[in-house]
Amino acid sequence: HRLRYNSSVNDVSFSPDGSILASAGSDKTVRLWDTTKGSSIQEPIKGHQDDVNSVRFSPNGQFLVSASSDSTVKLWKVKNGVVQTPEWETLDEPEDQVTSICFSPDGKFLAAASEDINLWLWLLNDENIPSPKTIKGHSSEIWSVSCSPDNKTLISTGEDKTIRIWNIPPLQEDTSTELNSVSVSPDGETLAMAHRDGRIWLCPRDQIAPDREDKTIGLSDCVDASVQKKRLLKHSKGVTRLILSPDQKTLASIDGDYQTIRLWNSGDGSPIEKPLTGHQDSVTSLSFSPNSQILASGSEDKSIQLWNAADGNPIGEPLRDHHEGVTSLSFSPDGKMLASGDKNGIIKLWPHSDGRVPNTPDRTLDKAEDKHNLEIAALSFSPDGKMLASASWDNTIKLWQVEDGSLLRTLTGHTNGVTSVKFSSDGKTLVSGSNDKTIKLWNPKEGTLLKTLVGHSERVDSVQFSADGKTLISIDQYEKLLLWDFSLDSLLRRGCDRIEDYLKTNQNVSKSDQKICQDL
Repeated sequence: HRLRYNSSVNDVSFSPDGSILASAGSDKTVRLWDTTKGSSIQEPIKGHQDDVNSVRFSPNGQFLVSASSDSTVKLWKVKNGVVQTPEWETLDEPEDQVTSICFSPDGKFLAAASEDINLWLWLLNDENIPSPKTIKGHSSEIWSVSCSPDNKTLISTGEDKTIRIWNIPPLQEDTSTELNSVSVSPDGETLAMAHRDGRIWLCPRDQIAPDREDKTIGLSDCVDASVQKKRLLKHSKGVTRLILSPDQKTLASIDGDYQTIRLWNSGDGSPIEKPLTGHQDSVTSLSFSPNSQILASGSEDKSIQLWNAADGNPIGEPLRDHHEGVTSLSFSPDGKMLASGDKNGIIKLWPHSDGRVPNTPDRTLDKAEDKHNLEIAALSFSPDGKMLASASWDNTIKLWQVEDGSLLRTLTGHTNGVTSVKFSSDGKTLVSGSNDKTIKLWNPKEGTLLKTLVGHSERVDSVQFSADGKTLISIDQYEKLLLWDFSLDSLLRRGCDRIEDYLKTNQNVSKSDQKICQDL
């Protein structure tokens, strides 16, 4: 048969049973052909942004993999002889054109050659693909790679005029629980965890809380839980920050380059349009509006940008009233106000309506006798929106009247910078985390300290109450996460654990009192 093509054909590959031929073209597509009839099986498979250089079927025929000059490798599921679109996974770790690919005969790993002079190896499984291993040695572009029949060796050729034979390094998956970023949903019910290799997981809090004394949570608790969700996405450059929208349908993350923002559908992990770019320096803060429709980002470039969370498009021009880098953002509960703080300790209040914000703020909280002396680390509105709490590296928390911008009171007690602050859902309690490794609970109305919680051995970076106020979640700088249980039943149970033996064995305790803890 002669198969007609409208562009250059760069590579071909037979399916394991020989019934299908896949071709890679310079028209950015992959095509499937029926080898018996000599006809096309389906419409050209689109997804790559540049020439497709190489294509291979997996040994079991269930996957087709394509490599492109757009620096990506894409895996496509094959069902009943048809490639399923869109792609199942995109591997974007290579930093230049991918020229050649091969599957190991046992189908356990995938190798790719790239013009970035590296060989890339990925361990394959049905759920997720961990970060790749790289093999270095070529001094110039690598043109071809081949996997040996014994699954132990790779052979590569390159522009450096060499043929190299490599022993394949161990490719076991990293099962460590090292986390790079952890975020708690606004209602405290869902945890978003970013592993150091760029994987992100969503976990319902109440179903993965471990039953152990230290009350810590790591990625393994999420992965091993019966409610485990498939890894949502993977950043090739890691994740420096992530937040969940209030409706929990959208996840916003900041890339490891600190300047690129990405939006993801939290249900299936699919990206929402293109990456959000535009800031000229590191993105330091993100905040969703209460209706989850608007995302605000603040940057070291002294600007604030509002984005449409549905399509990732910017809304209006950047807000540039700050004279120092923006360090914190927070929407009011009704969404009608956006608060921003900067490195100079100044807070600005911006009126907001459906993504529209004036070029100048409504109020600037910058009186010399009232303002913070160092940068703002966190902002939080009270549930009724009448009070704003600000946390600063000057070791203090300040409470402001939103209506007129006046300072109500300053809370002191932390011995190092205050990094996070949040109101409880009823507004009666304010919680703060600090670089002094403690958490403090305050009465915001009276300005009094209620309790100091000690448990972290590092800086506390984030605090959040659950929706019912019975649980406090805290996260430190090394992503150790603690759960603090404030429910009455839990307090009673822990009290009974301490005195139950005493009640049963002390002869001076009445028989009725001996049974106090039996029903708990």
